[in-house]
Amino acid sequence: MGMKRILVVEDEVIVAMTIEDTLTKLGYEVVGSVTNGPDAIQKAGETRPDLILMDIRLKGDMDGIEAAQRIEALYGLPVIYLTAHSDQATLSRAIATQPYGYLIKPFRERELYTNIEMALHKHRVLKKTREIAGERQKIASPVDQPAEPGLDKRLFDAIGLPLFVVDSAKRVVFFNEPFARLFTKFGTGTLGLRRPLYELGPKPLVGTVGELDEIMSLGQEMTARMSLNGAEGSPVVQIRRIPIDEGGSVGYVVTVITEVTWETMLERRGRRLDRCYEEVIELLGRVSALRYGADKKRVEQITGRAEKLVIALSQVESEWLKYEQRGHEVPWNK
Repeated sequence: MGMKRILVVEDEVIVAMTIEDTLTKLGYEVVGSVTNGPDAIQKAGETRPDLILMDIRLKGDMDGIEAAQRIEALYGLPVIYLTAHSDQATLSRAIATQPYGYLIKPFRERELYTNIEMALHKHRVLKKTREIAGERQKIASPVDQPAEPGLDKRLFDAIGLPLFVVDSAKRVVFFNEPFARLFTKFGTGTLGLRRPLYELGPKPLVGTVGELDEIMSLGQEMTARMSLNGAEGSPVVQIRRIPIDEGGSVGYVVTVITEVTWETMLERRGRRLDRCYEEVIELLGRVSALRYGADKKRVEQITGRAEKLVIALSQVESEWLKYEQRGHEVPWNK
């Protein structure tokens, strides 16, 4: 995979240059830098970047939020908002557009990196999910689908995401090959067409009859995450159960499973690093207080905590390095 390509939309030249330098340092390719909404839309169409960093406050009649909405409508590209303004009105308006991230300036390098990686991963997941949603017509009547492989089954096998379908009677009426492989590794029942849901397992993976009843009665999808074997560092999946309307009522529920180990690791790493940095700030405050006459014991205590903090940071980075070097195998691949 090549470098991820990023478009910067920022009307302050010095800030834009700083962001570009940081992105290059982090290993991204900057495909352009523009200062206003219309140019951002045009540049996005010309370069089709993997992601856009969009300042909310731009010069001219079009602000960053409007530009992001038009880019989403035209090209479906992910946007992370950048702003020095965190007032509730701006935040509410930005959140309403469902951005992939929201950074308050000035932000740290690690915050920028984490937000970009999470946004890119989320975009990949949503793109695959939308592809599946676009094929709902093909499974509008899955009860008529033969058990043997056919064109529709090959299509859903090729998508690469495990999925299965249950009808209003809570019977399995469709599953693709990736789901069969995942179920073989982690299921506790017997998988097959026309089989009742309660005969399958584990319940967090396939869902319960109660969950299906709730989805069908409310017509709202349900999303959850689970660790496949419960161990530290094991694969983590996001399970999305999507109701399909059949003439005014929910006739089927499609369960789509995506692998989110990378995203989960990023979130966990961010939380741990935040705690470490809070410790650093606290220690700096204590060190400043030494000017007013601290004894030797206090100095030793602060030194000891600083050493533990360095070890903790080293452990976080060491674990992350091992994970990056090892990589991770998607559990439903061969």
